[in-house]
Amino acid sequence: MVLARRRHVSRANGHDGRDLNARIQSLRGDLGALQEDVRLLVNDMGAVASDQVQGAVRQTAKRVETWGNEQMPSMRKVVRSNPFAACAVAITAGALLGAMLFRR
Repeated sequence: MVLARRRHVSRANGHDGRDLNARIQSLRGDLGALQEDVRLLVNDMGAVASDQVQGAVRQTAKRVETWGNEQMPSMRKVVRSNPFAACAVAITAGALLGAMLFRR
């Protein structure tokens, strides 16, 4: 009985099934457009973040290169005065680096 009244009221207001279906289709279209906009925004943000990371990596690489070039003469003196200790440090550093890179 209540269901019959609701149908009658909705038809009296001019809201039939076709109007509702049109609204649903419109909402689906809007939702699809919104999803596409969000996808494009996320892609753009990813590109910007990637550019920033690449710039930071380049800057850090230049700093390390500059520091290494500045420290080279003193490193050569240390290696020449203590060749066995320098070899032990190099082997240990290589083993640690290898263990970190090839760890599963």
